[in-house]
Amino acid sequence: MKTKLFLLSLLAVTLFSCQEEEKPATFLEGSFDSSLPNEVAFTVNTMTFQKNGSLMVERFMSIGDTKELCLLNYQVGTYSLANDQFIFNVNESYGPDPLTFYGGCPGKDALVSQLNAEPLTLKGTLVLSNSKKEFLLDYQCSELLPYICLEPKKFELSIL
Repeated sequence: MKTKLFLLSLLAVTLFSCQEEEKPATFLEGSFDSSLPNEVAFTVNTMTFQKNGSLMVERFMSIGDTKELCLLNYQVGTYSLANDQFIFNVNESYGPDPLTFYGGCPGKDALVSQLNAEPLTLKGTLVLSNSKKEFLLDYQCSELLPYICLEPKKFELSIL
């Protein structure tokens, strides 16, 4: 009887100890910015994460010679981050109405929906620093929303 119990225990330990443990999902909190100055304009991408898994991505660009930032578009949805695998489920996306001419910076309420009824899923890689105050993000382009496409960008935690 002891031999059978020993063999069963040994079998159970062998079966369960060989399974790889999955790293739990990481949840971020706060706003992270990525700035890109160029000859024509200054752009800022802001990603605002909530611990409940919600995410808002906003894209701003300077207008003319002023340093005023104009909201170009934004997306709202949920995210998940497991290991370095980042998934952004875009539930809402808003941008300028292509049929409307804006003499300046359109207000947030002037932006129109740019998604059909189904959400859009973006997948990529997010490498978080040890301090959790910055990350490098790279994800594939969407043919539906090409302005979402980001080259690998470094985002830093905004201090409010």
